[in-house]
Amino acid sequence: MSATGFINSYQNIYDQYSRIPAFQPAILLSNHDQDRYISSLMTSLGLDAVKGWKIEASDSEQVRATKAMALTRAKMAASIYQTLPGLPYVYYGEELGMTGRRYKNDDVARRDAFKWNETAEKPMVAWMKSSGKVEPGQNTLTPSVQEQLRDPKSLLQHYLRLSELRQTSPAIRQGNFTKISWAGFDSSYMLAWIRESDTQWVLVLHNLESSSFTAMVPQDTKLTLLWTSGQGLIPEMDRVVLNPGQALSLGPVQSAVYEILK
Repeated sequence: MSATGFINSYQNIYDQYSRIPAFQPAILLSNHDQDRYISSLMTSLGLDAVKGWKIEASDSEQVRATKAMALTRAKMAASIYQTLPGLPYVYYGEELGMTGRRYKNDDVARRDAFKWNETAEKPMVAWMKSSGKVEPGQNTLTPSVQEQLRDPKSLLQHYLRLSELRQTSPAIRQGNFTKISWAGFDSSYMLAWIRESDTQWVLVLHNLESSSFTAMVPQDTKLTLLWTSGQGLIPEMDRVVLNPGQALSLGPVQSAVYEILK
């Protein structure tokens, strides 16, 4: 499905459910009755969907590049669903990129123990491993909380940046959803929509392309950068105003949220 197809389909779904008073969407990537998102993603890329996405010394250049792609796509998926209307549900371990899929006709492997640390000492649980219903080697290459907190580019850090965005922006938390018709923003690889609350309007952008995106700010519109997937929240002192006719740019496979100034 193209970006345009996704936007049109979501707008239709949103309009249908908006007729229900106080309806609150529950948005998610996966839950305990499904294969974990990262396993499905790695399978689609031809990677080992059991051990995890951490690069090993023995990995070929191709495998290294594909694992990096998996991490980038996992971040993009999180950015997309956490900037849609509703209350996002994070199935534990999703923020680490934990693997898990149905194994031996059982769901236990989908519910592996959360990786707090590398040593597997308490508070981690071990009964799942001894049950015989978790695939051998599962999550051995999934970095733990301890490790990911030390890495500013980790998946966990990305989820923390998204949490900060949602905490800061009333439009992202509570705003409605409207697709935009601005010239230049209708690329088949650009997801773009507006979230509007009583106190804030924001423009949400997700560049799905492997090349940079550039478009001009439309007439009668001023924007200021609020958040990016690479940097997180932009300090107020660093928020430059983009005026009508100025260029807005977004890097490959990156997301950004701009506040629309009234």
